[in-house]
Amino acid sequence: MKLPLKKTKPKTTLPARITNDTVAEHREQILSGARRFKYPMQYARKKLVRNAIIIGSLVVLLMGGLLYANLYIWRASDDFIYRLTRALPVPVAKADGETVRYSDYLLLYRSSISNLKAKYSKTTDAEGIKNMEDLQRRKNLRLMVEQAYASKIAREKKIVITDNQVQEFITQQRGSLSELDHYRAARKNFGWSPDEYRHITKMALLKQDVAFALDSEAQQTKHKVEEGIKAGKSLQSIASELGSAVEYGDRGFVDRNNQDGGLAKAALALEKGKTSKEVRTLTGDGYYFVTNQDSTENRVHYDYIKIPLKQFQSDVNKLYDEHKVEYYIDDVNKKEVEQ
Repeated sequence: MKLPLKKTKPKTTLPARITNDTVAEHREQILSGARRFKYPMQYARKKLVRNAIIIGSLVVLLMGGLLYANLYIWRASDDFIYRLTRALPVPVAKADGETVRYSDYLLLYRSSISNLKAKYSKTTDAEGIKNMEDLQRRKNLRLMVEQAYASKIAREKKIVITDNQVQEFITQQRGSLSELDHYRAARKNFGWSPDEYRHITKMALLKQDVAFALDSEAQQTKHKVEEGIKAGKSLQSIASELGSAVEYGDRGFVDRNNQDGGLAKAALALEKGKTSKEVRTLTGDGYYFVTNQDSTENRVHYDYIKIPLKQFQSDVNKLYDEHKVEYYIDDVNKKEVEQ
């Protein structure tokens, strides 16, 4: 009976003695034995890296496509999309080369549409709600175009709104309410956090300052009104002289906290028969002058002259006429906005 032969591994023949002449040959024999372990791993690693790049690129393209569809086709406005647009500076429009951030547009749109739904959802059908959403979309896009244009002009004219100005405005607006209650009201009515509320306020103040700075015609009319007041003329007679350049009104008796942007408070601070210097109301729509006709402790009868600001809106309308406003939303919505 023959015993099975024992397999023996081929032996690597090495030089009998390693010398300077044979060291290269010895090194090559050692490396050749190791290459059969090295190259398969090297090829596998390259393939793994290539596949990872391909898969990663496909995922990025897919996520980018979904984001594009949500923003510019489906016009999503849920919490996730809003927070995503706050992290990613994606645009919704461009005004005279100035980018309109999608997050700023959604901040306004979400607050306006939530108020409408809360007020009309029980009495309005789905078609009516959709029409209201479209209307608010057009209005908010227009407002954000105006804001972007104002930001561009502000940089050119070096107009800056500081945090102190924002805080002063908020303090003036909240009146007797505590700061905490005021922010709670903003959360309840608009869904804004304190930071969002300050951001909205800062944008509004910037646009207001730009509108005042641009309107040289309104500034000239203001000087004419001031000259008439110095000459002892009444606001009504000054308004008759200036015609359509100003607006005149008589409010009669109103409470000191009347919702008129602060005109009642300004009039109540005057002596009877006296006229104020220029007043810029909280709405920021023009220059005002008021005369205290009569007053009690908490009520005042005043008349006023308003010098409306027209230049800023005229410039924005010109942007539309010259096709310098571009919307990054679907064609149907573009037509809706431009109507």
